[in-house]
Amino acid sequence: MNRRRLRYRDMNQPQRQETRIPRTTRLSVSGMSCASCARHVAQALDAIPGVRHVDVNLQQGEATVKYLAGSVDETALVAAVSNAGYEARVAPTDVGADDEPPKSASAGCSTSCCCG
Repeated sequence: MNRRRLRYRDMNQPQRQETRIPRTTRLSVSGMSCASCARHVAQALDAIPGVRHVDVNLQQGEATVKYLAGSVDETALVAAVSNAGYEARVAPTDVGADDEPPKSASAGCSTSCCCG
């Protein structure tokens, strides 16, 4: 009698979904002097698995990184920039900046972007 063993990998099991929370971290990066430097920093950060988006601002000396929490941590971000030849540290966050509602035009907005 030829019995076929049923293996778990042959079964259609429901896939376990891991919920990973998207996070954003700002890094202060020093040592960048040109667009090529900014591109190297962006490539180093973008090469990390779990990183979803990188924006490097040369003039401000900052990199904003969007990634999935649990797959990347801030230490790995700083290490990637260091390995690319630049110095980085996690930029301080403004306390409560994300919790404040946007200011309306009557609250003294001086830009034309939202009040135009």
